[in-house]
Amino acid sequence: MKTDDIKEEDLFKEAILVKLKTKKLHLICPAKFKDSYCTNYLVGHLGMSVYDVEKFCNAVNREKDPGCLYPMHTVTLFPVVDGLDMNKCLESVWKAQIDYFKCPEIVVVFDKHEKLNNMKLKEQFTALFQQKENFNVDVKFFFK
Repeated sequence: MKTDDIKEEDLFKEAILVKLKTKKLHLICPAKFKDSYCTNYLVGHLGMSVYDVEKFCNAVNREKDPGCLYPMHTVTLFPVVDGLDMNKCLESVWKAQIDYFKCPEIVVVFDKHEKLNNMKLKEQFTALFQQKENFNVDVKFFFK
């Protein structure tokens, strides 16, 4: 596994968007609807309706469990609520990647959010990915 950081100006470059649209990139981001990268990607670049994105974000946060849009898109949203079992969430994200998406690249986008400790989340994501054997995927992280 190779990890790196990605710059904000690179998040919406054509190469990233093509990978996302052709399901060669697994995008993981918070289920934050307003002023978020989640909404920008899903509405602005993948053609989902604003209503559907808001509904999906609300469901993920209500259930306190990540939600993925497979098979429509290779996007997973993780909840941004109090009382979250982050280990359970990370395992769900892992399962989506291994069982469904099987993308050669992952981009984890951390919006600024008061309920998330982004540095701790990065450490947790990295530790989980490093624990897994034969995980030959490039993982990139972005922090707002």
